[in-house]
Amino acid sequence: SLVTNAYALLNEDTRSTISTVGNIVSTGSANKYGTMQTFNEKVNALGNTSGSITANLSLGSIHTLTATGDITINAAGITNAVAGSSFTIVITQDGTGSRLLTSDLKYLGGTKTLSTAAGSIDVISGFYDGTNYLVSLAKGFA
Repeated sequence: SLVTNAYALLNEDTRSTISTVGNIVSTGSANKYGTMQTFNEKVNALGNTSGSITANLSLGSIHTLTATGDITINAAGITNAVAGSSFTIVITQDGTGSRLLTSDLKYLGGTKTLSTAAGSIDVISGFYDGTNYLVSLAKGFA
């Protein structure tokens, strides 16, 4: 299938012409900002898992897993984070469901109870400020 990328461009002066059909063309001064790149976040699939989860941010900013038992996601299990790091953890309940989450991260509204239906998907989106892991839990994708 054909994939079309969309880019937002800022023309900071009237001496440059921007063409967005195919390539970006600069007719003004030399490009001092580098080359536009396609950006995709790297996904690290943790597979079927239970117990303590390790989300190594050097392997990707998105981590996926299927919970086959109760899981624990603590600050100590999020490795290679630096101030300003963001991450996503996608949790799918296995065919049994009702898997529980234990966590010492700081959840929006204090809510850290996972969906219980078999096959349901919950998404933890987080940000590390250098001291705290601030996260939100979106639940019940099914």
